Amino acid sequence: MEAFYSRWGTDPYSLGSYTYMRAGATEQDMRTLAEPVADKLLFAGEATHADYYGYAHGALLSGRREASRIIDWMNAK
Repeated sequence: MEAFYSRWGTDPYSLGSYTYMRAGATEQDMRTLAEPVADKLLFAGEATHADYYGYAHGALLSGRREASRIIDWMNAK
């Protein structure tokens, strides 16, 4: 049996950081963060899911959202 884990706490680029919304931020800010850029750059992660912000479940659902978006784009061609 194998186990995989991250070392994000010692990663020099993240330094163990986490996502948080500034005071006064709204759900619309999270939705804006999740919008694709030029139909080429997609964003997923718990910070882009307004209902499950800050939870692994939000990260999972946002990944599924973006996978669905890619499938839709591919089917539209």
